[in-house]
Amino acid sequence: GGGEEAGAEGDDPPLPFVITPHLDQSAMFGAVHAALAAGQSVGIFPEGGSHDRASLLPLKAGIAMMALGAVAKHPHLRLKLVPVGLHYFSGHK
Repeated sequence: GGGEEAGAEGDDPPLPFVITPHLDQSAMFGAVHAALAAGQSVGIFPEGGSHDRASLLPLKAGIAMMALGAVAKHPHLRLKLVPVGLHYFSGHK
């Protein structure tokens, strides 16, 4: 054989990285579940989603977790998700 194995001497050193610490969002999820169970609406605005395409960006996992969690806690909840795109003409101003 004679092929070099990964990690052999001469490889570049590993790049440093930062692990984001766990953020407890249970209070936020609880507040969303309670608001939805009370018949209130909840608006979610994902950060940094500006683009010039004619379609919506994919939903993020948190939105699904909020909806599924609310329905799991309140099985008779008639929850509706309404994706909305904001369209503006002078985005550079």
